[in-house]
Amino acid sequence: MANGALVGLAERAKSLATGFGTYSALGSFALYVLGYLALRFHLTALGVGTDLAVLDERYLFAGANCLVYLASTLPITVLAGALTAALVYGPIRLLPSGAREAVGSACRRWFATPSRATTLGIVVALVVIQLFMRQCFFFANLLVGPGLPNEVPWLTWLVLHDTFMPLYFSGLLLGVLLTGALLAWPLPEGTLVTPGLRLKRILLSVLVAIQALLLPVNYGVLVQGTSLAQVTALGAESLTASDEAWLVWEGKDTITFLVRRHGTARSLVALPRSESKRIEIVGYGKLPDLLRAKTSTQEESNAKP
Repeated sequence: MANGALVGLAERAKSLATGFGTYSALGSFALYVLGYLALRFHLTALGVGTDLAVLDERYLFAGANCLVYLASTLPITVLAGALTAALVYGPIRLLPSGAREAVGSACRRWFATPSRATTLGIVVALVVIQLFMRQCFFFANLLVGPGLPNEVPWLTWLVLHDTFMPLYFSGLLLGVLLTGALLAWPLPEGTLVTPGLRLKRILLSVLVAIQALLLPVNYGVLVQGTSLAQVTALGAESLTASDEAWLVWEGKDTITFLVRRHGTARSLVALPRSESKRIEIVGYGKLPDLLRAKTSTQEESNAKP
């Protein structure tokens, strides 16, 4: 009896160990993909050459940071969802009981049609992707490019006033959760899955996957690396009193600095790692502040005759 119990416990422990290893591998791969997307698009937005190695532990750290940031927006997301539900459900509760029952019955009949929840999910996913999630692609070469994009002034304002960025990400996360819920909406019992319905559900699955991949992309462009370390020298070259430099990226072979000469002219300088044996950091500058200063300088230059 005791031997049988011990054997059972051993088998159970073995199955748990096997499952833990599988889940750990899948979780590490997911973090790796999140981190790679976040870092890749972060560097593209800054305009830095992407000498990314295939294997780099920074992907895991970047993916973990992205996941923690998204998790931190969950309370705001839940609050936003509750407020939205209250705005929709509150007026219905004020209706007379007969009208309230009629509205509830109409909603149940509407969702009883198998394809309607899927169609609604497709529409919501397309709206979220086209109007919000893909707008981050307008941000490129921010450090030394022509300036912040004029195509999306509302998102530019959010980047410059990053205090409100968690609200924006909570909205993105709410959109992903809503379309995911509509994808998981159970079909009525006995529903015949027609080729059209199957095609719609495949399309919605693809759109939900695209939304999930665009979350780390938006994180990399809009949130990641918002602080740059200010340094006193570029390798062996010391900076003059009128020059400033910030460490932007430590790549596999080079280290990239943002340099501001005489308070106005900006450039990205990439030095071999062998020439930057010592880096002295004297402070940190916020990327939104640097972009805001750059925008002000460009506006002043454009205003001059």
